[in-house]
Amino acid sequence: MVLDVDQEFVVAASPMLSSLDGVQKPGLHDVKGRRELVAGFTSALNPQVAKGVKLEIYHIPTPDGYQLPVYHFRVEHPTQKSATTPAIIHMHGGGLISASVADFVDKVSEQVLITGVQVFSVDYRLAPEYPYPTPLEDCWTGLIWMFSQAEKFNLDTTSIAVMGESAGGNLSAALTLLVRDRKMTPPFCQQILIAPMLDDRNALKAIGQVITWDETDNATGWAAYLGHERGNDDVPIFAAPARVENVDGLPPLYVEVGQLDLFMMEDLEYVRKFLHAGIETELHIYPGVPHGFHLFAPSHTISKLAKENRWRVIRKLHHNSGKIA
Repeated sequence: MVLDVDQEFVVAASPMLSSLDGVQKPGLHDVKGRRELVAGFTSALNPQVAKGVKLEIYHIPTPDGYQLPVYHFRVEHPTQKSATTPAIIHMHGGGLISASVADFVDKVSEQVLITGVQVFSVDYRLAPEYPYPTPLEDCWTGLIWMFSQAEKFNLDTTSIAVMGESAGGNLSAALTLLVRDRKMTPPFCQQILIAPMLDDRNALKAIGQVITWDETDNATGWAAYLGHERGNDDVPIFAAPARVENVDGLPPLYVEVGQLDLFMMEDLEYVRKFLHAGIETELHIYPGVPHGFHLFAPSHTISKLAKENRWRVIRKLHHNSGKIA
């Protein structure tokens, strides 16, 4: 049986997908072409910060002297106040080779406005100019800085979640492993992974039609991130979290992915490890939709459902810090 793309999604996404008509697909290892394609999408969307959300951009020095941008989103005038509040450290998508936090300010700020949970989004450096481990270490630098500023930002450090989409899901999962293995205290209380890009081996294939991020895109992203080591046995779990075997000590896991997403099977295998380890896990597989469906068709029924499921998990962070949204 061949799985078909949901027709409601096709209609809802047609304004975005039609912009690809006549556009030549970038070839293998064409990072520049993919960056230009992403830039075209985001410029057409013109993302803006949601009204009622305040954005401040901080520049944090990294060990190699780079000034790392960290975007801080918070509700401008919160209706409730408490001694401390939860927060999310967030990493954006883009295949490890493209995009920036600026491309997602509308989505992140909407989430902050609805849930009331502040977000620190790390504008990590991109491959191939900055291959592994630089992007991940940028995320670590952002996390350490965020914790160091807990008093300033009124953070409850026992109620910090990590969240990311696609490549950002990779970095979020990898950062969770770093927090465990570097024995950071307190650890994350939740990880929220949206169609995460977890496995450089690309061995588990899609089970239906792939209309967005495909195997050529994926090979390009991983090669840029890992170079010639892609697919080798010595690729570390911090580069490709799907390779982890022992998930003991990791926080509760939330994963969502479309059934027509190239990453669906590898994400399912990742979730299986958490289930076997007895870790609280929530998984949503949405039928008929591809990678990035919520970006291509935000008005689609499944996109709205996915947002509500995400927001429900995020709102629970208020309970962890003794406050109900």
